[in-house]
Formats: sequence, C-alpha cells, structure tokens
Amino acid sequence: MTKKAFDEEIILKIAKKIFKKTKKLNLDSNIKNITDWDSMNHIILIMEINKKYKISISLEESVKINSIKNIVKVVKKYKK
Repeated sequence: MTKKAFDEEIILKIAKKIFKKTKKLNLDSNIKNITDWDSMNHIILIMEINKKYKISISLEESVKINSIKNIVKVVKKYKK
C-alpha cells in the first residue's frame, strides 16, 4: 500500500466513524451526498484529523473542506 493510499484509508476510517448515517463513503463523497455532514460533524471531523496527524488546520482552510478528497489534499499540504 502506498503512502497516499494509506492516508486515504485513514481519512475514510475517520469519516466513517463520524458520518454513521451515511452507509457508503469513498473519496468522491462530499457535503452534498453525506446526509449527516452538518456543522457539528464538520468540526468533529477537523478535530479528529488534526489529532490523528498532529496538525492544525486553519479556520480558513477548514471552511473550504467539502469532500473526502479535499480532506486528503489538505492533510498532504500540512504534512509537508
């Protein structure tokens, strides 16, 4: 498994833990098709990602996050 795939799997696992009502999650899942992606779960998602990767996603960046794929991009940016 590549490092990229590893990060994607970790992020998907975190998202599945938070978005329990949505049965199918993948990299293309987004705020429009994840029924329980609300403001509270968004905050929880950012907090869990920050904790897991020991990063601190800025408020400006967190507001732009609207898909699983986008989260992967942001994490890569912060891990550099």
